Amino acid sequence: MSYLFVFDIGGVVLESANILPQICERLNVSREVLDKQSSLMEAMERGLISSEEFWMIYCERVQCTTVSQNYWKTLFNPVVRKDTAQLVSRIRNAGFRVVAGTNTIDVHYQAHIEHGDYELFDAVYASNLIHCVKPRPSFFYHILENDSGAESFDKMIFVDDSPENVAAAVKLGMHGILFTDAESVQREIEKIIGTNL
Repeated sequence: MSYLFVFDIGGVVLESANILPQICERLNVSREVLDKQSSLMEAMERGLISSEEFWMIYCERVQCTTVSQNYWKTLFNPVVRKDTAQLVSRIRNAGFRVVAGTNTIDVHYQAHIEHGDYELFDAVYASNLIHCVKPRPSFFYHILENDSGAESFDKMIFVDDSPENVAAAVKLGMHGILFTDAESVQREIEKIIGTNL
């Protein structure tokens, strides 16, 4: 049986990708203040507004003048998890198709392109380009309907570090694996495919 593998990027393939704590520190606000802008952040992740537009709207809403740069860009400096990258390579070398399924924004997507982070994958499904985000079902349906390796949800293996995203994938019938470390993920994958990588 052939499977399509879908890997999240931030927190799975890359570490230090979550820059919200640093942004809160620069703005001198609590995480709750930014969490109140969740709809604005989702609009940015869906590619409906740019990261620059996010800051313009944010400052209008909270009447701030402290944003002097695009923190989404200047604070973003993730590092590749070598063990996860090696796992992705082993899966592809075993003959499986592996794609990235990621919630991201314009400047992060561009940074990943420039750093070659997406070269690990056969294809990339980035929320800012497909205009839908995890954990919404539309994100997973987009991959099912558009990827050449996707036959059905029960033949898709989804790896993510968000319990909410994994639960959404499982609800649709996918094999969901919550990422803790690459070694554990590999063991779970081998159980599903019935062979060693």
